[in-house]
Amino acid sequence: MHVLIVGGGLGGLSLAQSLRKQGISFEVFERDADENARFQGWAIALHSYQPTTQRKGNYPNM
Repeated sequence: MHVLIVGGGLGGLSLAQSLRKQGISFEVFERDADENARFQGWAIALHSYQPTTQRKGNYPNM
């Protein structure tokens, strides 16, 4: 199976990471020329949610 992911935002890259961990091949298609083309999402940080996810036991799987 080969998956085509349209969009290199948070959702697309999260899917790509999950597919990689499962050994599924994929390609990510992004229309912006480079990672600095847009500023949205710049403040999203996983460490902000780390205490919550650790309490729930999900952090190692992320």
